[in-house]
Amino acid sequence: MDAALYVRILSDKSILDLKKLKYKYPGLDIMALVDLFRAGVYKTLPIRDFNGNDVVYMENVTKIRMNAIKLLLTPQSFQTSFGLKAMEEEISSTLTIENIDFDRNSVRRILQGYAPADEREKRVYGMKKGLEFISDPANNISEENIFTLYHTAVGQYLNEEDKLNPGEYYRHGPVYIIGQDVEHTGLPHKKLPEYIKRLVAFIEQDSHMNDLLKAAAVHFYFAYLHPYFYEFCAFLY
Repeated sequence: MDAALYVRILSDKSILDLKKLKYKYPGLDIMALVDLFRAGVYKTLPIRDFNGNDVVYMENVTKIRMNAIKLLLTPQSFQTSFGLKAMEEEISSTLTIENIDFDRNSVRRILQGYAPADEREKRVYGMKKGLEFISDPANNISEENIFTLYHTAVGQYLNEEDKLNPGEYYRHGPVYIIGQDVEHTGLPHKKLPEYIKRLVAFIEQDSHMNDLLKAAAVHFYFAYLHPYFYEFCAFLY
């Protein structure tokens, strides 16, 4: 590949979208480009895609501001104004993504310590308990704690058809992310224990990877696997 073209591609804001790159640069050999990425810019993670290949990321295109890192990595009590606001936004965003009816005032009421008044507020209460579970430094990330978090935050409030089978940590059937079409299919459920074990090992592993970047990778990968019928990956890391 021409060196000048390669340099242009490395600075292209669409660098992560191979389909768009092929459209923008007619005649571009995508496989040759991927080989160059593998040789020079891809960083390998110890987790796998659905075909069993190592997941990679491009460190050079991640732009993380140090003041954001300092704020996000500073321990926060859920009783502080920042903690309460962050919890309100997290709960509201999750419910919005899942198309669940809720009221902002109800979220604020539950965060202020009021008991849930109806089924909608019970869901909010569960998410509050889930965030409190995460804020406890004694609760390290493990398969058991992921399941406990899931059950605490959302699992006990689902319809029967969306609940897990007794004694199982993960979903027992296929799951689809649907927009106008099927956008993504979760990992086949029989492979979930193997893949989650790898993910937990990656989380526990010491590395030189930026903590905030690692959190983003874990968040993405958990949603990629989609181990539950109802998702709550925003809570995980």
